[in-house]
Amino acid sequence: MWFHIVDDEPELREILRALVIAEGYKSASFKSAEAYMDFFTSPQYIKPVAVIMDNRMSGMNGIALARWIRKRASLQRIVITTATLADVEMVKSELCYELPKPFKYEQFKTMLRGLVECVETHEDDPTCFKDGICSFGLEHQCPFFHA
Repeated sequence: MWFHIVDDEPELREILRALVIAEGYKSASFKSAEAYMDFFTSPQYIKPVAVIMDNRMSGMNGIALARWIRKRASLQRIVITTATLADVEMVKSELCYELPKPFKYEQFKTMLRGLVECVETHEDDPTCFKDGICSFGLEHQCPFFHA
């Protein structure tokens, strides 16, 4: 199972990548939203469990990238990491999770496992998202739930 990491800070990008790999998953990392968009539209693209992205990046920010992805892959799981949660309030309902910085490794592991469990249970069937609140330990309103 793959996770994609998008962050313009090389050290943080590599730390997140290493944490994903340490949990037994595969990871691809990208230095910008634009680099990820190029990959997304390439023949090498592999659909991930989730795209984990920073919000404040040079060039396109995470909110804009999340919306770009959502238009092309409506059921893609998306996580935004940010030190400023006020930035993500306007798109919170579109995210699977927002991860405030700084975060603890245990919180990150729980998030990864919850996202994997969601994919394994629901895959991409929107009719499976019945409860509204994520039932996989993410304590978040499911962005795919429609009452």
